Amino acid sequence: MGHKTHVVLVTLLLAGCGQFGDAGKVRRLVADEMKDPASAQFRGIALEAVPQDGGTTLYACGEVNGRNSFGAYSGYQRFVVDLTHERVWFDPPAEASDYERLAFDARYRLAC
Repeated sequence: MGHKTHVVLVTLLLAGCGQFGDAGKVRRLVADEMKDPASAQFRGIALEAVPQDGGTTLYACGEVNGRNSFGAYSGYQRFVVDLTHERVWFDPPAEASDYERLAFDARYRLAC
């Protein structure tokens, strides 16, 4: 799929022509995984349609900030959402294994 096709496809999805075009769905899926969903602050959300397994998977990525258990904002962290299958991944913490960090980075590069 060429660059122009990606731009047109993402534009149509953002305009609401596709079933996953609502950026609100990205916000909802990510916020639902957080300790305080109402506190979620988003920036840099991007959508990318990726051909996979004979079909197309729609990914979203960006950064989110939210309140932790102490009520303080914890700082922005990267996320990836597979909108087609409604799955969410967050940037692993520093103590995560190399495999977890590499797996997230690969998803992030694919989606962003």
